[in-house]
Amino acid sequence: MKLQLVFDEQPRSTVRTNAPVEMVRALNNQGLKVDILFDEATHLSQSMKFSKAEKLLKTLLLLKPNDVDGLILLIKVLVAQKKWAEALSLTEEAKQKSISVPDSVSEFVQKGNERELKRSEIEKKKIIHNERAQLHQLKRELKRIRKEKNLLVEENNRFAIEIKNWIRASAIISGAALFLLIFIVDQLNTNSSKTITTNSVAITKTNNDTITPTVNKNIEDTGSNQEKLPENNTPQTENNTTQTEKNTREPEPQSAPPPAEPIATEPTIKSEDPNNSFYVVQPGDTLDKIAERFYGRKSKWRIIAEHNNVDPRRLKVGTKLEIPPKP
Repeated sequence: MKLQLVFDEQPRSTVRTNAPVEMVRALNNQGLKVDILFDEATHLSQSMKFSKAEKLLKTLLLLKPNDVDGLILLIKVLVAQKKWAEALSLTEEAKQKSISVPDSVSEFVQKGNERELKRSEIEKKKIIHNERAQLHQLKRELKRIRKEKNLLVEENNRFAIEIKNWIRASAIISGAALFLLIFIVDQLNTNSSKTITTNSVAITKTNNDTITPTVNKNIEDTGSNQEKLPENNTPQTENNTTQTEKNTREPEPQSAPPPAEPIATEPTIKSEDPNNSFYVVQPGDTLDKIAERFYGRKSKWRIIAEHNNVDPRRLKVGTKLEIPPKP
């Protein structure tokens, strides 16, 4: 049921004056005329100026508390402004003062207050529901954010582990490649040194095979000449001596001079010890390197130098050195 307020009150006089001025004049001259306030409030309420009417009616009730019409009009003005609690309070106060308020007005205020309370309760429930819905939504959003954060953390950890594995694999591959390269270079150096040693030994054997017969032949020739000299027991004259020297010099053109030169110039033909080996000096070689190669120590270079009677500072490429056994 919809209720409707009707402002059907009639002014108490037909003359309208300015109430505040009239009140001042009445207070100064003849006393206060409060009915003028009721008339002014009636006109204001009918003009929908409830706020001004409320002020005038409250002043009226302050000056004349038992004015029932003013009280009823004030209740209607408050209801018009939806001030249900205040209107209900005035109704309860009027009942306590035994002021007869129409039942329609009292019932209207009571129902309006209940309706306002219900609406307030509904609004409150709506607000609570909206707040709970927003709270649930925030919780869901928070769960989603936490889940995404956990996924990101797991993915980050996985990437970190993969990066570490890649770094380790790269280090292992690099180390293996470096080790293989060093191994290949070492093998190449070993093969080249073996090739050089083999070539040197071959050259040494070839030279030894070619030089040894010549040395033996020269030694045999020298020995035969020395054996012939003691057989002449008779005294010899200077002519015989000269003749002997000529005889000993005559075979020299018949012998091969080139093989005889190594006996006087090359220091390699000093011994026929089969334990000795020979080495041909290569570019970049020094006596300490040769000593380290054959003896394992660079400090043994003096043995090779003294045995071959060579100057270590003037070691020529192609020089053939006899290497004594390791002391």
